[in-house]
Order: sequence, then C-alpha cells, then structure tokens
Amino acid sequence: MRLARQRAKALEKLSDSLSCLGRRVVLVRTGDFVFVTFGALAGLGTLLGFGWMSALWVGQGLAPAHLSGLGLTGAVGIVGGSWIAALALDHRTLLERPFETLRRPAFVSWGGLAGAFLAIALCAAISHFGVLLLLDGFARGAPIGHLLGRIGCLTYGCCFGRHTRGPLSITYTHPEAKAVRVAGLHGVPLHPAAFYEAVLDGVLFVAVNAVALAGAPQGTSAALCLAGYGIGRFGIEFLRDNDGRMLPVGLAVNQVVSLALAAVGAMTLLPLYLFAPPTPPIAWGAVLNAAPTVLAALVPCAALVGLGFSLHRGRVGSW
Repeated sequence: MRLARQRAKALEKLSDSLSCLGRRVVLVRTGDFVFVTFGALAGLGTLLGFGWMSALWVGQGLAPAHLSGLGLTGAVGIVGGSWIAALALDHRTLLERPFETLRRPAFVSWGGLAGAFLAIALCAAISHFGVLLLLDGFARGAPIGHLLGRIGCLTYGCCFGRHTRGPLSITYTHPEAKAVRVAGLHGVPLHPAAFYEAVLDGVLFVAVNAVALAGAPQGTSAALCLAGYGIGRFGIEFLRDNDGRMLPVGLAVNQVVSLALAAVGAMTLLPLYLFAPPTPPIAWGAVLNAAPTVLAALVPCAALVGLGFSLHRGRVGSW
C-alpha cells in the first residue's frame, strides 16, 4: 500500500512537471518575431547529438573537413524535410488553402529523418568514408538529439496524446500551445506521448552505444536503432491523437512508417552481425586534435536547426 501511494505521488509530480513544460511555449518575443522553446531544445539536441556523431566519425577516420558540409546539409535536410513531409500529409489543406498552409510552421519527424539520410548518402559519396560507419554514428547520436526534440514537443503542445484518466498525464492551459490553439484541448488530461518517445530515445541511446562498445560489427547499431525505434514508436502511436491521419487499414500513417523502419532494421540486423566488417576502434587522440574544427562545424548547424524550428512571425503558428 505504501509503495502504491509513493508511486501515485511520484506520477502526480511528474504530471505536474510535464504540464509546467506545456506552459513554456514561447522562449522570447522581439518585435514581430516569436521564438518558441521547441526550437531552442531542438538546437541543443542537434549540438549534443551531432557532437557525439562527429567524435565517432572523426575517431574512425572521417576527415574533419567533411563535417561542415555534412552538418549543414543535414540541418537543412532535417528542417526542410520535416516541413515538406508535413505539407505532404496535409496535402488536402494545401490544395484548398495554399497560402495559409505554406505559412504554417508544421513539421513531421519522418521527413527530417529522410533529410538526414540524404545528407549521409552525399557525405559517403564525396568522402568515400564507409556508409555503414556513417549510419552507425548517426544511430548512436540521433537518439539523444531526438530526446531533447521530444521534450521540445511537450513545450510546444504538438504530438499530443489521447485523453487519459490514468495517473500520468499532461494538461495544456497556455492559449498558444498547439493542443489548445488547434485542437481546443484546454485543460484536458492527455497522454504525454512525446514524453513516452523521449524515454524510448533514452533507452535506445544507451542500448545502441552499449552494443557498439561491446564490439558489434558495422551497421549493427544502425539496424538495432531502426528496429527498436520502429517497434517502440508503433506502440506509442496507439496513445497519440492521430485524428485525420488514419488509413483504411485501421492504422495511422506514423504506424505504417514505424513498421517499415522496424522491418528494415530487423531484416538487416542478423546479416550485418554475421557478415559485416568489424567496427574500427575510436582514435580519441584524433578527436581531440580535431576539436576546433568539430566545434566550428557544430555551432552553425545547431543554430540553423534551432532557428528553423523556433522562428514564428506575428503569432505562434504562423510565418
């Protein structure tokens, strides 16, 4: 009984903390421009995630000179790809009200993932560095960046969950939170779907890095990350509000994409583990020597992601 009360109290405190995050929509206003907190957290996530990726890549032999191009291309791909994917999902609204839709800062994470993969493919072609090593580095760093991005979703009020009567919830009361502004869910206890995904990201970050440190062959970390994220995200989507994004098969668009990622990861995991070449060790001395170059590459791409995901004009929800 005592443990049950302690658990209930802990979940209540966590719910209060999540709801407090939901009231931090705006970071700063200056003139006609509004910068939302989501962008700042996404930029910080990019700094940490891309920083860890860069250290791994340089330590395995990637020339530091390639980092700036990879980072900037990836940043543009993540922001632009996320926006284009959102437009594609809302294509009916785009056709009916094109000007209004194009001025709306909406983002879908799958488009950002596609943009990041495109940047990795370009880097592999230009640098002749192993694509499996690039993918592994991305898989080992992306979860920590995505984790902070999902915390940003909690502040912005997007990616919100279904109504819940459970002990863990988030309640939006800020009029500019997307759950209130678009969906009218003021004061309604909702599943903190973005928080669930942040937890998933944290678990994946530990797991894929542990597998790599244990000496797994090239590509294994990437396959494990795809499979784990796809399966986890598929389950989380049952608790998310997917109104307007359901398919005739009874699944949401995000669930179909999640299953596709999980299938790719699961089907490639065993062949990579059995036949892929070994992962080279990290030359940390080379990483330290390249630190100024790495830092010079990190800051612009983190700033670009932060600006792209934070800038609104006139009011929240409009460019």
